[in-house]
Amino acid sequence: MNTKKFIQILAVSATALITACEEQLTSFEGATPITVSTLVSEKTRAGYDNANLPSTFIMDIEQGSENYDYSLVTMTRGNGNTYNAPANMLLLWKGTETNHPSANVKAMTIPYGLSAIDANNAMTVKVHTDQTTDANVKASDLLGAKSGDGISISGDNINIEFRHLLSKLYVNYEFVKALGDQNPVVNSVTLKNVCVQGRYSYKDMNYVSDSRASGDIQMHLNTSKKAAEAIFYPHSPASDMCIEVNFSINGKPRTLSCPVKLNGRFNGGKQYNMIVRINGTTIDNSSITGVKDWIEDNESIEVAAGKKILWIGTSIATDEDPTWAKSYPRLIEEATGYKIVNNARAASYICFNPNSTWSVEPFSFNITEAYCLTSSHEEVEKKYRKIAGDIISYCNQVGVPLGGDTDYYMNLFKSYSYETLILPYINGTLDNCNVVVIDHGFNDRAWIQIEAYLGGHRPIDNTGAAWIQSVIDNPKTYALDPWFKNFASGQEKMSYFMGMKHLIDEIWNVNENIQIIIGNYFATRTPYFQAEFENGLSQGVHWGEELVLANEAVAAIHGLPVVNLYKELGFNEENAQKYELYNTLCPDGVHPGTDPNGTLNKKIADIYIRELKKIFGE
Repeated sequence: MNTKKFIQILAVSATALITACEEQLTSFEGATPITVSTLVSEKTRAGYDNANLPSTFIMDIEQGSENYDYSLVTMTRGNGNTYNAPANMLLLWKGTETNHPSANVKAMTIPYGLSAIDANNAMTVKVHTDQTTDANVKASDLLGAKSGDGISISGDNINIEFRHLLSKLYVNYEFVKALGDQNPVVNSVTLKNVCVQGRYSYKDMNYVSDSRASGDIQMHLNTSKKAAEAIFYPHSPASDMCIEVNFSINGKPRTLSCPVKLNGRFNGGKQYNMIVRINGTTIDNSSITGVKDWIEDNESIEVAAGKKILWIGTSIATDEDPTWAKSYPRLIEEATGYKIVNNARAASYICFNPNSTWSVEPFSFNITEAYCLTSSHEEVEKKYRKIAGDIISYCNQVGVPLGGDTDYYMNLFKSYSYETLILPYINGTLDNCNVVVIDHGFNDRAWIQIEAYLGGHRPIDNTGAAWIQSVIDNPKTYALDPWFKNFASGQEKMSYFMGMKHLIDEIWNVNENIQIIIGNYFATRTPYFQAEFENGLSQGVHWGEELVLANEAVAAIHGLPVVNLYKELGFNEENAQKYELYNTLCPDGVHPGTDPNGTLNKKIADIYIRELKKIFGE
C-alpha cells in the first residue's frame, strides 16, 4: 500500500478526508479518487452470487508510477456492491485520463486470510472435503478477476466482475422406473479421488501445478432437484476418480459407485455436468454430458441438438499438453453445448506401412511411426512385437535401457489404433457418439506428397497439387486411377487416400448413419514449411497446399462435408511472406495452442462453430 502521494498532496490524515461529512471529493492536483464496485459473473446456488458478495477481497492497481501503484489492498464491502479501502488509505487515479486505459488491475478473494497471500509466490488453495453445507461450499469458492478478464474501468470507477477460479462438478441422479415405487432415497453423494488442493499465483493470476493433493469430497445434496455438486481444484482426472452414491430402497441402505470419465481436464471457472442412473445393483453413467460457465439454474445441460462428436486428430487439436492454450474442440464444446470426446493424439498418423523395418545395428527407428490410427491391434502385434522386443533387449545390453517391457510398448502403440480411439466411442462400449470429425493430414504430409507425385506421374521437383485437384474436380476418377490399384493386399494403408477410406468404412460398418466430417489444416504456406524447404526437403514448401487438397479430395470421394480452415484464415501462398501475424498466432509454426492467448484456436473454433451449425442444419 502507498500513502506517499496522499501525504504530499494533502498533508492531512486520509481518515479525516474519507470520513468527512458527505464531502464530495473531486480531484487533488490532477489526481482523482478511485471508486470500486463488484459483481459475481455467474450465480451459484450455494457459492457466492450478486446477492451474497464476499465481505472482503484484495486488489492491486498498477499505473506505472510508484505513487499510484497499490499492492495487496484489503477492500471491505460497504453499501450494496461498493467496496472501501482501509480508512487510512485513499486510492487515487494518476492524472485525468478518460477511463484510465493504462491501469492494470487484479483482485481475488482471501478465504485463507491476507497472510496467505504472497505478492511473489503462489499460495496453497484447499477446498472443504465436507461440502454438504452452504457455508463450506462458499468457503471453497475462490473468486478472482484481472484487467481484460472481469475487470473494466468506467470513468473513475473500477468494475470488478469476479470469476469462479475453481472447477465444479454438478451431478443429476435418477432411479430406473422399476425402483420408483420402492421409496428410493439418496442419503449422500461422494466425489472420490478428486484434487482437493493445489496452488494459485496471485502475482500471475494463474494455476501452479505443484503441491497437488487428492481426496474425497462429500458433495452438496439437493434432493428436491435430485442433484449434487462439489467444487475442486482444476486438474486432469485420475483413472480412479468416481462418484459414490449412498441410498436406501424401502429403508435398506446401499452404496454404489461409477467412474467419472472426462477426455481432457477440468478447467477453472467451468461447470461439468454428469447424469448417473441408479438401477439398484449398479450405476450407469453417461460420462460428462456438458460443460459451460457456472450457471444460475443448476439444471442438467442437454447436449445441443443431440450432437455427440468424436474428434480424431493430431497434436494440432489435442488436449494433451496442459501448457498450451485451450484446444479448439474444447472451445467449440463450451460455446455450443455439443458434447465432444477429443481423441486427437500427438504424432498420430493415417498411413501405415507394414513393410518398414526398425534395426538395432545400426540403431535406427522412429517410434512415432507406430502411432498409427489406421492400424488394427492385430497389425500392431504382427509388425511391432518382435522388433520392439529386440530393441528393448539391445538397449538393455548396451546399458541404455528404454524403460518399459514389450507389453508396455504394445499397449502404447495400440492406444493410437482406431480400435481404441474410434470404435468404443461409436458402438456404445464407452459412448455413443453420432458425429465423427477426422482432423488429420499434417503428419502424413510426406506420404501425401509422394502419392500426389506418383499418382500424377510427375517428377519429384514438380508440385503434385494438380493431380489432387483433378480428383476433387472428378472424384469418380479416384476408383479408376491405376495408382490406387498398385497396392498389394495388406499394403493399402500406405496410401493416405486408402487409409482414410479404411477409417470411413470402419465407422460406417458400425453405423451407416453416423455423420463424418473432414477437418482441414489452417494454412498452405507457413514459415515452418518454408524452413523445411530451405533445409533440403525440396518440396516442403508445397506440403501445406497438397495436404489441404488431399483432405478436400477425400471429402469429395466420399461425399462428406469438409471444414476448410485455410480458406477462411488466409494463410496461403498469396500472403506467404507476411509471416509476422502468423508467428504471433502460431509461435512454433505448427500448433495454434502454443500461443498462450489462444487467439488462433479461438478463430478456428469460431469457424468450426459456424460450419458445424450449417452442416447440422441449425
